[in-house]
Amino acid sequence: DKEETPSPFGFDGPVEDVLISSNPSAAMIFHFNKMYVSFMYRDYYGMASAAEEYFGYKLDVWTLLNIACVQTYISGLVSFWIFRQTSDCKWFERGNRSKAAMRHWAESSQWNFLQKYHLLEAEENFSNRQYEAARQSYHNAIQLSKK
Repeated sequence: DKEETPSPFGFDGPVEDVLISSNPSAAMIFHFNKMYVSFMYRDYYGMASAAEEYFGYKLDVWTLLNIACVQTYISGLVSFWIFRQTSDCKWFERGNRSKAAMRHWAESSQWNFLQKYHLLEAEENFSNRQYEAARQSYHNAIQLSKK
């Protein structure tokens, strides 16, 4: 039998498991990253599972606006997709909260956030089967991203 070497960090298990179980901020970021990777690879079930975990955290303190912006944007896209698959209104509400936050940020910096707001708006319209409004919002997002 191989004798285990104690962790130099004082953890009793794999570092990731200890961090996730003892640090809510690290756990939230861990689940966000799992959600994001699943979203990018179109793994709906992995994405939905990680999204449930991610949205289980109620942490409001963010030290870096960029992280908050990315998480808000991606979690909004994920929420609207899950809503379209499940018709569960909690996901539509989560998508709308993301859209509202992005609108607030777009008011302070259109160049950074307005195209993201329009993409979330498009996803909301698409989720509501308002296809012409969705098409216009997608178009607005694309045009703004070119500037």
